[in-house]
Amino acid sequence: MTDKGPFRFIYLKMQLANPAHVDRWIEVGLLTDTRSRLSIVPRSLLERLDIQPMGKRRFRILGGGERETGGVVFKYRGRIAPAPVVVGEDHETPILGLRALESLGFQVDPHTGQLNPTELLL
Repeated sequence: MTDKGPFRFIYLKMQLANPAHVDRWIEVGLLTDTRSRLSIVPRSLLERLDIQPMGKRRFRILGGGERETGGVVFKYRGRIAPAPVVVGEDHETPILGLRALESLGFQVDPHTGQLNPTELLL
């Protein structure tokens, strides 16, 4: 992050769970990227939660080609929401994308870099 221009990246610690087992959470550090629509969670973290990929999708970025996808439940500041994720390689930084952030009801203040609660749009 810099002092000039809008904030794009914020490092957060939040909890993740398997949608089938929301009684078991793990804390994960994620980098919020306001230009990334989907979250990326490394395969080893998904395996710890016993989450299996549910399909494959083709992406223009991320090196192109197909990537496995799945779903995770995110928990932050008492708010809980499910969101789709891209299965990442273990060397990739976990990314919190906009779909998960919006599902939790937060937005990034571009001037302060803080997460603020927001109303959801239908």
